[in-house]
Amino acid sequence: MKKIIFTIALAIFLVGFISAAVINVPADQATIQAAVNAAVSGDTINVAAGTYDEQVVIDGKNLTLQGVGDTTIIMPSSESILATFYTYPLGVLSGWEGLKLASPILVKNAQNVTVKTLKVDGINVDALPVGADRLAGIVYGEAGGLISNVTVNNIKTPGYTIRTYVIDVSSVTNPLNIEVEDSRVNDFARTAIQAQGANILANIHDNVVVGPGSIGPANVPNGIVLIANAKGNVTNNTISANHYTGVTFLGSGVLLYQAGTGILVSGNEIFDVDDAVLIAGTNFSNIENNNLHDNVKGVRIEQSTATDNIITGNLIVDNTLFGIDAGTSAGGNNVASENTITGNTIGVNNEAAFSFNATYNWWGDCTGPTYPTYNPPGTGDSIVNTTAPVLFSPWLGVCINLKADVACAEKSENVTLYAANVTSLSNTLPIDDVWFSYTFLNGTNRNKTALNVGGNNYSATINSSELIGGQNIVWNVWANDSSGFEFHNGDKTFYVRNSTFLGIVPFPADGLNGWWVTEPTFTLTQDVQTNDSINDSWYQWDADAIFMYSGPFGLEDIPNPNPISAGTLELNWWTTFGSCGNETAQSQILRIDLTNPEINDTQPADGSTVFNNPRPTISALLDEVYGSNSGINKSNVSMRLDGVLVAPNVTNASINNSLDAIVSFTPGFDLANGNHQVYVNVTDNAGRFSSKTWNFTINQTAPPNMTVYSPQNITYGTKKIPFNISLTSEVEKLEYINYNDKNPRFKILCRDCNESGYSKQKNKTLLEGENKIGIKATDFLGQTSQQNVSLFIDSKAPKIHGVVPAKNKVTNGSDFSIKYTEDNIKELLVSWNPTVNLTNQCNEGGKNVVCDFALDLSAFNGQFINYSINMTDVANRTASTKPTKVLVDTTPPVINFFNHSINGKTVEFTIQVTETNFDEINYVDLSQSNPREKKLCSSLKNGVCNKKVTFSTGAHDLVIRAVDKAGNSDTEAVSFTIV
Repeated sequence: MKKIIFTIALAIFLVGFISAAVINVPADQATIQAAVNAAVSGDTINVAAGTYDEQVVIDGKNLTLQGVGDTTIIMPSSESILATFYTYPLGVLSGWEGLKLASPILVKNAQNVTVKTLKVDGINVDALPVGADRLAGIVYGEAGGLISNVTVNNIKTPGYTIRTYVIDVSSVTNPLNIEVEDSRVNDFARTAIQAQGANILANIHDNVVVGPGSIGPANVPNGIVLIANAKGNVTNNTISANHYTGVTFLGSGVLLYQAGTGILVSGNEIFDVDDAVLIAGTNFSNIENNNLHDNVKGVRIEQSTATDNIITGNLIVDNTLFGIDAGTSAGGNNVASENTITGNTIGVNNEAAFSFNATYNWWGDCTGPTYPTYNPPGTGDSIVNTTAPVLFSPWLGVCINLKADVACAEKSENVTLYAANVTSLSNTLPIDDVWFSYTFLNGTNRNKTALNVGGNNYSATINSSELIGGQNIVWNVWANDSSGFEFHNGDKTFYVRNSTFLGIVPFPADGLNGWWVTEPTFTLTQDVQTNDSINDSWYQWDADAIFMYSGPFGLEDIPNPNPISAGTLELNWWTTFGSCGNETAQSQILRIDLTNPEINDTQPADGSTVFNNPRPTISALLDEVYGSNSGINKSNVSMRLDGVLVAPNVTNASINNSLDAIVSFTPGFDLANGNHQVYVNVTDNAGRFSSKTWNFTINQTAPPNMTVYSPQNITYGTKKIPFNISLTSEVEKLEYINYNDKNPRFKILCRDCNESGYSKQKNKTLLEGENKIGIKATDFLGQTSQQNVSLFIDSKAPKIHGVVPAKNKVTNGSDFSIKYTEDNIKELLVSWNPTVNLTNQCNEGGKNVVCDFALDLSAFNGQFINYSINMTDVANRTASTKPTKVLVDTTPPVINFFNHSINGKTVEFTIQVTETNFDEINYVDLSQSNPREKKLCSSLKNGVCNKKVTFSTGAHDLVIRAVDKAGNSDTEAVSFTIV
């Protein structure tokens, strides 16, 4: 079952979808007409913004043609574009049959076509197309539907010589409905909006028609026309600027020309035309609730078939010739009632053969119309008749005969408005409502329902809270009768006197919370329209004596004997105004506090000593002095103890005294021995403040606590050591001793102090090396506290006097040494690449100490290296050498050949050696009693040493060495005997 339902629904959806296509121009079709040709009934044609040079013809299709506003413009480039015409059929106005209309939009033979949200502009069409009789903007011929929110401009030709119909709708064969709404028509030659034919029912509403102004004699401009038995409603339109320069006809706002019966013309505003509403050959129409002003005529009735028309509820005002004009050919039974007919040159003109019923109208005055023969007292709009009379009585109106002037109005008092003998002029239309209307200087208008105070007399009261002093108020009495007509006569004005102004300097109050803290000066200023020399002002403090104001005054007359005690005062003031009596007294409560709060009864008392209580309660009375002062602001009381902000308790001074307060604080910690300072700051509710500082002493038996920041248990590089000690309380003296001195004794650091070296640096000179320091504080009770510090001083930087090997020497790493002066070696480093730590080898302290050491340089054989030595003492001071460049040679010489020969006592040695850095060849004779080294050769010739040496007689044991510059060597042993 669900599947079947879905299938049916889908089918319906597809049918609807297929039958209602949307065609976009120019996206889908290049032109509007191409889209129309492609469309079928039910389709919508959306036209994008742009200017379209074409004629659009919709024939027999119920379509929707819509743009995007005035940016979608159908604007033919010439009259030749308008090639398709509409021909009026039989049944239109006699004489028009067969006439051909040319228009940019033509709709025909369709029941429901919508044209909306676009613009038609005929600016380029300045002549009739060949074969056409008239020119139009939008034509619906035998067609119905909707024309909405369109703008149609410039449907005209030069000189306005050709008849033009901006929007023309008609039907004579089939009953059709047409609605024209929210559209704008500007500048045309004949008619803005026209409906004709017995089968058309037109609803023309909320349009704006602006005619060509004054044209002629070729064409008469009309706004909205229903003609040739057309029926419908013309409502809520605005029509203007239609005048004819000829003499036979007059331009109109709304023209009903031989139209159908029952037409409603309502809610329209028509101005600046010849005939606002022209009823020609039309009967049973209703002309109601329109605003017809500033025209030549308000309503014109003509032709014998113009009968039984009702003109009611209209504003027919300020028309230059007639309000209502019944022409000579007008029919009978036309009625005008419940209209406002005022300001017209002639209110009603009747030239017809029938009497004109104009009863129950308002003529602008309660005496009725000016009609000398029939109403001699009348002073309202006039009535003129040629043959048949105009029936005018009874007329509408309420006479308001007496409005009482308002005198002595002042800002502080209610004002009563009064009107006497408010009567209705109609026995059948009694007064329904009476009200008073009043307008302030800024344009604000208010209405109050009148109170009947007996008979035909009425009043209303304006409350003083509404009044604005120093201004005029314009007022009037309004009344309406039971038909809803409203009436009033001339305005009246009264002046509202300003209340006497109290000036206060300074203003506003210069303290907090509305309190003055300096004595104010007061002035009284009367209203600007008051004569100060006649009217006196007065003032009074509280309920005390009354003083006449003669100039600025202060607190000199207050009931309190001393102005400084002013407190809270009531000031009353007023002015006397002769016959108007005394002004209503004004009063203001003034709060004046001219004294600072006092801080008394301090605890502990200033300068006192508190024994054996390290947590005393600290308190003070916060006194406002005078009983009417502003009172202590308990949230704005602060206390500092020894410069530190604390959180005190602040309470009322007593159950019956909330003006004063007590501030108290009990420390949650033990206060140190010695002096303590309390600071209290208090502000009252007026913003006045004061502060107080006092001191007390805590005397406890506990010794002072001491913190030694310097010296510390570290090594120093200087003999001048800073001493920085803080104490928890002031002591009588602070001293130190150096137990390493030859004669140790205590030395003073400071007296009557709680620190040393903190606020100002204090240095002491100590011994080189070990120092054991004792620091002792002694309080005023003789109690002591001591701390000991052990420190080491090394104030002399290390010195390196020399190094071996020297620059550009050759070394094999075994001959390094350093000569230095330093007692406290921390580190000795020799660096070339890598760095070697020799601290364990060279750590002897002293002066001119020589330390020999060897380095493994085998990796650098045959290379130059740059070595440096860095020495650091325990105070982290250093001494270092510049890099020394040496050649590394770790390869010993090689003795390749050795020979000797003996000749007597002479021995000749021949030795061949291989060595790059050769130094010498020497020998030692071990057979001698004191063997010593002797040189054989200090150079080689072609790598050979050849040397003769004389020996003594006897046996000789020789060790021969070949030595290079790095100290490397090769040896040979030889023994021989000299005989």
